[in-house]
Amino acid sequence: MRHLRKKSRIPVRFLVLLPFFLILAAAGIFVLSGGSLTVQDILNYSPNNPILAALVLILLSSLKSLTVFFPIMALLVAGGIMFPTPVSLLVNALAVAACISTPYWLGRFAGADLADRIFDRYPKLGQLKEFQQKNDFFFSYIVRIVGILPCDIVSLYMGAARIPYRAYITGGMLGFTPCILTSTLIGASINDPSSPMFILSVASNILLSVGSSFFYWLWQKRKKKRAASVS
Repeated sequence: MRHLRKKSRIPVRFLVLLPFFLILAAAGIFVLSGGSLTVQDILNYSPNNPILAALVLILLSSLKSLTVFFPIMALLVAGGIMFPTPVSLLVNALAVAACISTPYWLGRFAGADLADRIFDRYPKLGQLKEFQQKNDFFFSYIVRIVGILPCDIVSLYMGAARIPYRAYITGGMLGFTPCILTSTLIGASINDPSSPMFILSVASNILLSVGSSFFYWLWQKRKKKRAASVS
């Protein structure tokens, strides 16, 4: 019995330390890549074990949120390549949730002073704040779907402004859904660029970017018209 108890302690200790090892591995990958990861870099450094590979992808997404300029799309495409499509959609959704949650909580702990500094640095956020006055959920959704500001800056502001996390995460994930879908399908079909799935996914991604810019332009135009009519 004593012999069995001693054996059972090893896996438990390993599981306790595993997240720390994975964080170190994710940080090491980022440093070794020169601070900028490509899809191929992610594939090269990912473990062969699918569960560990999924955890590393999620941790890299969380790490990405601290770098501002690191592209989330590379991680989502890599996820589409590494896993079967239904699994990759789940893993990529968790990766995005980690990506937008980490800076949110950092901003929340930093406080309102950070929100004021972000406003000064990014005036476009002030223009969109009109949506926040109507609904926190819709505001969290619209800033993601429009995508005119860096994802991580928006997350920092949302946390610093103390927007309720439930409204923030549900609205943010809904706004990210088209990006998750298209990026995952691009990864799933990247080995066959002539396939309808790949072509439609790339086209949808482009249309999403163009449509978001057009929506923002149209909203700005209507806002200026309302301001002119009031004055």
